[in-house]
Amino acid sequence: MLELQEINYQPSTSEIPILKGLNLKLNSANPVIIAGESGSGKTSLLEIISGLARINSGIIKWNKNTLNQRQRRWLCGFVFQFPERHFLGLTISQELKLGHRRLSTEEQIKALNKVGLENINLTQPPENLSGGQ
Repeated sequence: MLELQEINYQPSTSEIPILKGLNLKLNSANPVIIAGESGSGKTSLLEIISGLARINSGIIKWNKNTLNQRQRRWLCGFVFQFPERHFLGLTISQELKLGHRRLSTEEQIKALNKVGLENINLTQPPENLSGGQ
């Protein structure tokens, strides 16, 4: 179960808080849709949950254990709507190692095979992949 308690978030680039006093409980067995108007905080909420953004205050728990930002980054994965905007100009292999420095080539290939990307050249930039890939 994911639980957010009294989450407050105001990025330094904003004059007003994006999230104020947010409370949320999600069961791991149930899918969830986060919907709202443009600018309502949907992406910010996902960035907070995944550890890509730092909250100003509040508590985030997974299975009753409080998690810090670093722990959430290790626990969560995030697929961006436009992932090409978030590449760092590295190779596929280097991008895969972000946050996992010790990830071997064998482990990379195994992970890519699991998602149907067999025989991908790890030395090419990820921008060369199709949107579906």
